[in-house]
Amino acid sequence: MKVLDWYLKKIPKHHKDIIKGSILLVAFIIVSKLTGVLKDVIVAAELGVGLEMDTFMYAFTLSTMIVNPLVQTIINCISTSQSEIDTNAKLEEFQGTVNLLVLIIGGLLLISQHLAMPSIIELISDGKNSLEKEKLETYSKILNLYIPLSLIIAVSSTRMLMRKQHINTLLESLPAVCTIFSCLFWMQKIDGITLISGFLIGSFLQWMLMEIDQYRRIRRISLSCKFSTEILNLTQRVCWMLPAMILTTSTIVVDHMMASWLGTGYISTLGYATKVLAILLTLTQTVVGRSVMPVLGEIRSNPVLLEKTVKQWMYISIVGSTLLAGMMAIFAEPLINLLFERGKFSTQETIAVRNVLWAYLLQTPFYLGSTILFIERVIKGKQRELLNMGVLVFLFNIVLNHVLSSYLSVVGIALSTSICYFIQWLYLYKKR
Repeated sequence: MKVLDWYLKKIPKHHKDIIKGSILLVAFIIVSKLTGVLKDVIVAAELGVGLEMDTFMYAFTLSTMIVNPLVQTIINCISTSQSEIDTNAKLEEFQGTVNLLVLIIGGLLLISQHLAMPSIIELISDGKNSLEKEKLETYSKILNLYIPLSLIIAVSSTRMLMRKQHINTLLESLPAVCTIFSCLFWMQKIDGITLISGFLIGSFLQWMLMEIDQYRRIRRISLSCKFSTEILNLTQRVCWMLPAMILTTSTIVVDHMMASWLGTGYISTLGYATKVLAILLTLTQTVVGRSVMPVLGEIRSNPVLLEKTVKQWMYISIVGSTLLAGMMAIFAEPLINLLFERGKFSTQETIAVRNVLWAYLLQTPFYLGSTILFIERVIKGKQRELLNMGVLVFLFNIVLNHVLSSYLSVVGIALSTSICYFIQWLYLYKKR
């Protein structure tokens, strides 16, 4: 015990903060992922790999193709700006203005995407896939309600993240929990509407509980309209980073579009493989990202310590995630069998999803390594470099998808994603 105490005393405080946050996050994420897996098991048994599941997954991708990168941009940019504010009065004023801006932006995005959705669906369908356009449009328009809600959730999550409160990670299980109850309630007929209603109700409850916690602390809802220097700096960061995030996350839309051209069921195959992969990636990326970001924000004034810490945790992430990815590759088929192979999900689908998952797993070390380096660039205010990276990765994804899918079908699309994450990691590493 004395030897252990001696080693613990030698660990720097910022490393201890990361380790403590990681332990708590692991526990919360395990609970969150278990509920997500249970939801996926129920959905797979009822819908399998087919047209209805393709339509729902495509609608979900279309409805979140703008808001997801915006959410990630908000979390990264607001956390960086908050770490620069030195007084509680300025912080409260900053948060109030951000709350107001997010409500306005969320409303405008909801209206614009609702009006543009029919044209978008007509453009991407164009006779090249078998998706039901009318149903796809209906699902997408209902899911558009998630746009303002997700932005508000992002602001609340960032506020809790910078206070090193990780309960919001546990609350992220609520959409899956509500989807499960929605499926059980409508057991006679489970379709896209069932899944969408559960998801939206769970997301609303997630936001409400976070706001209750915030109100309990400050006893009022903060809204203000003062464009301080901090708000102007935040706006500049968002303007550079948002296009980069849109380009990076648009690769999912490109993947699904090209998968739909291959035939019915290929979008679902990609989706199920992604869900299994998410068990690993969400656990590791969320733990690393959410435990590292507030600590790096605290030590940003010491560039030498910041670079050293980033380098250490990048290598830890790469080595650890490689070992975990190898284990998942070995047990991929029995895991998919256990989770999905029942009802309409057959052995043939299990083999197809396994092959796609193997290709996806190649990205794991580079995905985690990129996460650390990405946070470093944000902390240092290097958003312009992220825009260049987004353009590079997006172009490579289109070319590699076209080439590899011609030879390897849907597996080629997954392999293209893994290669793009390697390119992303290499770019960020060379820019250090």
